[in-house]
Amino acid sequence: MTPGPQAPSPVSTLAQPPAQLVKPSVDPVLVGTFEHEGVVDDYDWRLIYSIEPNGGYRLVTTAEEDGTYQSASGKYRTTNAKTGRVRTGTYAPSVMQRSR
Repeated sequence: MTPGPQAPSPVSTLAQPPAQLVKPSVDPVLVGTFEHEGVVDDYDWRLIYSIEPNGGYRLVTTAEEDGTYQSASGKYRTTNAKTGRVRTGTYAPSVMQRSR
């Protein structure tokens, strides 16, 4: 025998208390600026992580690679000097902006 349709579950109409904002808790030993360098996916990475006592933070990451770069007609190719790894992609010249 197949069960018939069931009535929807009753919905509570009681008002829920507002969510309480919790002040961030930071272990004092982690307050400050920390730096780390390492190799990930053949890139030389540098991370700078700054943590404030109030829970604010800033993370800056840099990935560095040396090699050759070629581009033409909206397509580019890079070749890593150390590993020979090749990356290819496309670009739109109309949206490229030079940094000053």
